Amino acid sequence: MIKEGKFGGREAGVLAVTTISSKVLLTSPRVVAENVGTAGYIMTLVSAFTALVGFFIIYRLVKRFHGENLNGILVRVYGKFLGNALALLVAAVFFLIGSSFLREFIELLKSYEMVMSPPSYLAGIAVVVIAVLAVLGLETITRVNYLFSTVVWGAMLFLFILSMKYFRFYFIAPIFGEGLDKILYHGVMRSSALGEVLLLAVISHSIQGSKEFKKAGLMGIGVSSWIVVTSFVTFTLSFPYFITREFTSPLYQLSRVIEYGTFFQRFEALFLVTWSMIAVLSMSIYFYISISLIARVLKLDNYKPLIWPLIYIFFAVSLYPDSIFEVIYGYINVIRQYAWTVFFGLPLITWIIASVTGKGGGKVEKSCSAAGG
Repeated sequence: MIKEGKFGGREAGVLAVTTISSKVLLTSPRVVAENVGTAGYIMTLVSAFTALVGFFIIYRLVKRFHGENLNGILVRVYGKFLGNALALLVAAVFFLIGSSFLREFIELLKSYEMVMSPPSYLAGIAVVVIAVLAVLGLETITRVNYLFSTVVWGAMLFLFILSMKYFRFYFIAPIFGEGLDKILYHGVMRSSALGEVLLLAVISHSIQGSKEFKKAGLMGIGVSSWIVVTSFVTFTLSFPYFITREFTSPLYQLSRVIEYGTFFQRFEALFLVTWSMIAVLSMSIYFYISISLIARVLKLDNYKPLIWPLIYIFFAVSLYPDSIFEVIYGYINVIRQYAWTVFFGLPLITWIIASVTGKGGGKVEKSCSAAGG
């Protein structure tokens, strides 16, 4: 059995907050502005409501199996072969999201600050930190993330407050952007942007009870939605939406224009530090969730032998796209549009099958518990 420690709902919830809300630091605001114009914050509310419905299904599923983790649940419902195959599918999705995030992050660093640095050099530094955190384990990642996330998001809130002098409330018109139909469509389809709440099911055995699990999920979706909505409102009031569409990273651009007199300016230095911290923590969580699922499928007592071969694949996959545009409009756009089928569709189908067949609801069998890790 893989030992991953125990922690409460608050710490677990912050894991979900980090992975969900970190997207707003990169290119997502630009893509959202292209899709729905000025209504990005409304679209986020639609996505949050959809994700809440999806999390309710995940919560019911985990509660039915008495807190057993996702791999164990899939094995009990679908059998060893299909259950493990579906667990590998979930691992592959987290792995691809993490490697795409890495490439997006290093391309933005190159675009704004480290123009002459090759992507392999920047990615190499990042994956070393990710691998070290993975070696230290889930509990360490959780505690470090809980410690630093407060500082990071506090700095982001400070940045939003500083930007208020640039607010122009007429920029928010038209209220419904490109139209209600696009808001609803993209809001539901891009609910996968909050789908990382599924990671709580992967580590449910480390969360202290179903009540803490529920608290973690509601916190993850609620707090991250508030962060994203606040970010989109700030962008919308600070820049015309047709200008936001031209920025690679609207948040970084906002940090560059803020100045108070001749002394307090160039706040992107603060942004870069917090940006790098939250990005590395997010990628570490994605990578750890992936190798944890793979180790359970392979019935390994220790996941650490998988770290170095898989971190090399993680590194290689991140460098595969030819450009940042292939990352944004290829990999990431496809993930945002269709990953909900794995994040929410798979738990829904699993819950329905378990309910119809009567699986779960009793004591966790020892063999199945071992299969779950």
